[in-house]
Amino acid sequence: MNNFLIYVIKIKTLNMSPTGGETSNRNIELSYQLQSWSRQNNLGKAFDSSGGFKLPNGAIRSPDVSWIKLERWLSLTPEQRTKFLP
Repeated sequence: MNNFLIYVIKIKTLNMSPTGGETSNRNIELSYQLQSWSRQNNLGKAFDSSGGFKLPNGAIRSPDVSWIKLERWLSLTPEQRTKFLP
């Protein structure tokens, strides 16, 4: 079990094995590039793969990298910012 991450979605659990070196390197590069771009233009907030997003249908997803407009981020309450982002 040490080699798996467990995501709990409602009642189901999914075992997600770690990625290999190539994928891990590609993911960190994507995260770096998006964060760098986001900081340069200050138009929004970037998130890594550990950030969860609650979709309109109730599903929770965690993309490799993500970004939201600053006005959307500012419209969230401090409590909303600590949970899965709507």
